[in-house]
Amino acid sequence: MKRLENILTFLGYLFFGLFLFVPFIWGLRTSLAPSFDQQLLPVRYTLEHYRIILQRAEFYQYALNSLIISTASIAGVLFVAMPGGYALARLRFRGKRFGGLLLILPLLPPEAVLLPLVLY
Repeated sequence: MKRLENILTFLGYLFFGLFLFVPFIWGLRTSLAPSFDQQLLPVRYTLEHYRIILQRAEFYQYALNSLIISTASIAGVLFVAMPGGYALARLRFRGKRFGGLLLILPLLPPEAVLLPLVLY
């Protein structure tokens, strides 16, 4: 019985992994296929699309802009979140539990919060 449970668990994990992994494989397949290829598995693969993108000068500017914005965003979040996390973890103050609750509530789906209110 335990062996059957392990097999079913493995099959569930395998299905879930494939469910998450197939879009990445499909995107890679699409990027390597020749233009306007309608087949499930292309007859030939090409790097032509990557060559075209890397030859355009705007690509490098766009990549640099994305790097600058993402680095600034991460730095800003860390600048604000690290002291706040330290305060919630180490310091004692009135309303500490309420502050922790305010951090956890956005993680819940809205239905999980609103449904009990409607049913009551």
